[in-house]
Amino acid sequence: MKSGKRSEAAHRPSVAVVGGGLAGLAAAEALSRSGMLVTLLESRRYLGGRAGSFKEEATGQLFDHCQHVAMGCCTNFLDFCEQTGVAAYFRRERRLHFIDAQGKTYPFAPVEALPAPLHLVPAFWRQSYLTMGERLGIGTALRRMARLSEEQAESLCVGPWLRMQKQSADVIRRFWEIILVSALGDSIEKTSVAAARKVMIDGFLAHHHAADLHLPAAPLGQIYEEGIARSLFDRGVRIEMESPVDEVFRKSVGGGFSVSVKDEATLQFENVVLAIPGRRVKAVLSPRLFEKVPDLARVDQINHAPITSVHLWFEKPITDLPHAVLLDRTSQWLFAHGAATSPHDGQSAAYYYQVVISASHDLPSGDQAAIIAAVTRELAELWPIAASPLFARVLTQKAAVFSAVPGLEAIRPPQSTPVTGLFLAGDWTKTGWPATMEGAIRSGRLAAEALLRRYGREEKLVTPDLPHTWLCRKLFR
Repeated sequence: MKSGKRSEAAHRPSVAVVGGGLAGLAAAEALSRSGMLVTLLESRRYLGGRAGSFKEEATGQLFDHCQHVAMGCCTNFLDFCEQTGVAAYFRRERRLHFIDAQGKTYPFAPVEALPAPLHLVPAFWRQSYLTMGERLGIGTALRRMARLSEEQAESLCVGPWLRMQKQSADVIRRFWEIILVSALGDSIEKTSVAAARKVMIDGFLAHHHAADLHLPAAPLGQIYEEGIARSLFDRGVRIEMESPVDEVFRKSVGGGFSVSVKDEATLQFENVVLAIPGRRVKAVLSPRLFEKVPDLARVDQINHAPITSVHLWFEKPITDLPHAVLLDRTSQWLFAHGAATSPHDGQSAAYYYQVVISASHDLPSGDQAAIIAAVTRELAELWPIAASPLFARVLTQKAAVFSAVPGLEAIRPPQSTPVTGLFLAGDWTKTGWPATMEGAIRSGRLAAEALLRRYGREEKLVTPDLPHTWLCRKLFR
């Protein structure tokens, strides 16, 4: 045993993490923490993948492609932030603000003195845009949803199921859709009851802090560059930007893998963690390797949904609220980002806001002017000053999230593969979570756990879920 430990200490297995999104960053962080020799290869000039930033040319400022929000139930994302020293970049908020079509604001905040799930009952009861009967009906539907078997929940589509529970069109639009479309990124006519249950129970009801919002107080690109990349570098991780991988194939002699990087020499590694979108895996793995991983055969059946963000700069603040949930509108969320320089001339002081529209299938494709006009019209109905932004920009990520349809779990592959030394990471792999930053971080850590098992090391790198309170278990199990 002693000589085995000496041998392990003398040799640090090499790992190529292909992809610098959150899944790849999480795998690199966990493996470097466990003593592996890690090289991270990212094809683009910036880290973060879909959860990244862009630089506005007129001002040189960084802005996120789309507003990303973590919740208190995202235990692995929050721990990852602690491990990489960037937790201070996020601010926690416990109060939501729902605004109806008439402009009335309904605050939604937990009651500290009450145990979960009762901590949200007073806030829910104040949402008087729903009738008392509708609120009682929502509670009944939640209990029925929680008590479905895994097989039932995974086989059912949430929209039709809600109608079977006598949920009216108004209730579905004003309660279920406003939460689930934002959380899951796609229409409730497509997503599964299992995915909806994950959001409603684990994301809101199970624990006092499950629904806390954790909002980045700086652009994600700045957080990656100043915090996460520096933390990984200090641990010995080699980060190669603008290094697109053309192919991963088995070495013909000595085992391990050859990783062909475009316009560079082929690199050699004992292990590879492929942390790229599922739709790209077949193009990167050699045909022989791809054939040896049967779990990848149906990955191309995973569908995706778009998310559109409308970036707006105003001469003055349009509201004092830090964020708002907008009812009965195309615009779903508004986020305030404070003072910034307006891109319209690169020098004027302005106030920057972002409107997020998930599952934006029905927005006019390619017609930025129409989208901006529709969004500013909706905002101006609530805040007249919003009628005339100094500058506006629309960004749509066409494959922002995978669609959590019924039966999806049978398609998502595990992080380990039959090929020794080859592992998968990405929110599309089997994590038990929908397409979220939390799911991406979990996948990277699960891949790291699987890799360490290759060397006889049973290490738990995944942070446990928040515990369900006894009352939540009693009411919803």
